[in-house]
Amino acid sequence: MKVLGIMGSPRLNGNSSTLLKKVLEGAKDNGAVTNSISVSNMDIKGCINCDACKRLGKCVIKDDMQNIYDMINDADIVVFSSPNYMGGIQGKLKCAIDRLYAYMKEGLDKSFDKEKKVALIVTQNAPEETSSCYEAFNHLRYVLNVTFEGNSEVPCRFLLGGGLVTRDSADSNKELMNKAYNMGKELVQGV
Repeated sequence: MKVLGIMGSPRLNGNSSTLLKKVLEGAKDNGAVTNSISVSNMDIKGCINCDACKRLGKCVIKDDMQNIYDMINDADIVVFSSPNYMGGIQGKLKCAIDRLYAYMKEGLDKSFDKEKKVALIVTQNAPEETSSCYEAFNHLRYVLNVTFEGNSEVPCRFLLGGGLVTRDSADSNKELMNKAYNMGKELVQGV
């Protein structure tokens, strides 16, 4: 069992990273091999909608996304993590997720030959209870679930870290850290 964490935040030791590490710890403690990458310093261009991936079966843009495709193909579970930037995910991670279009097949057929799971972690300063974060990220959660699991009926697993005012707020929130650990554990146990 292999779990890949893909970090969007440029803060390598911020709240998004802390929660992703905790999810990966939960997965590792339950038998998974884990790996994580940060896209913030990678060369990832935006999708240009050329549809070459539909004709050739792969994206033709030559950048660091080619390595990410290899890591995703090798993984059983992929966990994305990002701060909430104005009701969306961090820009470089958005480019990487847009490039997952290369995996989309016509209709809602599964994109991968082997079963994969996907999850999304979002952190923010605003308190969870006063946020419209669930609604803001629902479309992305459905798209991720269709891409990885072939299911358009439910959104992917989601962990929201709200009220994280300082860069290390997640680390001191025991309830949130437990949720992150349990997400990793449940992702592995469910495969």
